[in-house]
Amino acid sequence: MSKIPSIKIPIDFEDLQEPKMKYRLIRINDGRIMYGKVAKWITWGEDEKASAMDDEPAVGKSLVLDPMSYGNFGWMTTVVTEITKQQDGFIKFKTQNSTYELHPILDSSVRKTSFSS
Repeated sequence: MSKIPSIKIPIDFEDLQEPKMKYRLIRINDGRIMYGKVAKWITWGEDEKASAMDDEPAVGKSLVLDPMSYGNFGWMTTVVTEITKQQDGFIKFKTQNSTYELHPILDSSVRKTSFSS
């Protein structure tokens, strides 16, 4: 009986893991930690609907982590009322409800599955 030839396909399991996180958002009030691949700032129109989304934090905007299509997202803050510190990608800010710290994750090995929130 002859052996069936096998084909070996190299697989990089690193590519199959969850994408690496780029941001860590900490809600100071209760210590909750959220992670995201994308952080954007939403500008609100006079009709209280989102009118723009960009990379610049400012009073009157809301932070959204991992915005997706059809209005879905990983996390969104209420409107920023004060920015208390901003330096090298780090930002500490207050919203209508809470105080947050947004940290860039410099270690590219950090994955959401490595942490619990």
